[in-house]
Amino acid sequence: MMTEVFALECTARLAGVALALQAVEMLQLRGRLRPDAPFGWKRVRSDFAGFPSPIRAGFDLVFQENIFSGLLGLQLTLAVMLIGFPHPVPAGLLFTLALLGSFRWRGAFNGAADAMTLVVLGPLTLGLLRPEHPWLPRACLWYVAVQSVLSYLVAGIAKARHREWWSGRTLVAFLSLPDYGAPAVLARGVRDRPAVARALATMTGAFEVLFPLALIGPASALAFMVAGVMFHLANAAALGLNRFFWIWLATYPAIWYCARS
Repeated sequence: MMTEVFALECTARLAGVALALQAVEMLQLRGRLRPDAPFGWKRVRSDFAGFPSPIRAGFDLVFQENIFSGLLGLQLTLAVMLIGFPHPVPAGLLFTLALLGSFRWRGAFNGAADAMTLVVLGPLTLGLLRPEHPWLPRACLWYVAVQSVLSYLVAGIAKARHREWWSGRTLVAFLSLPDYGAPAVLARGVRDRPAVARALATMTGAFEVLFPLALIGPASALAFMVAGVMFHLANAAALGLNRFFWIWLATYPAIWYCARS
């Protein structure tokens, strides 16, 4: 049977991979952090006018281009440390940096993937801090597992409420958006084959709505996690949502542990 400590360590290592890749991506976008760039702090800081002056002064310091780039380098270093040595210190520091980054981007740079990063790192830090505690590591793993399955369920319910999704039209629209950069041959192939679009939309919605069944037992968990890996790989390839792959994968050890306990 998977122990709490082993599940936490697996979660930590996968989260480390996710945070390392996030840092590399952000370092490649340093040009957009210049003061006069669209996302430069000079343009963004006005949104924090209502914050207390000491906090605004702190943000002015750490969100300077060079300093923030240095923090991204620190994130990369800590993430590599977490991969090799699961420990509460790098996990807690990564949580702090991720939270700081959420302020920098006024909520999130990559939407739900950044939110899930915080969801994973918070309880992970607590669990690694007291792995010998009689119930704390288990509670942390259950928190991550429940948040993960609920994320699928909520997304599935949101889709189920719209007839355009089940018809496949919404999927075609997503694949056609230039923001996602889906391969033209894929977008055209789905658009020209309505039956395929409907089938893909139906399978996606059903998979998400039914994902909480992963917690009923190991066989169900394995089936849904395999489907989840394929789902996120497809999204990464078709829509460029690579951040989603690694951070959601980091929740799977918790799901596996909870399904077996």
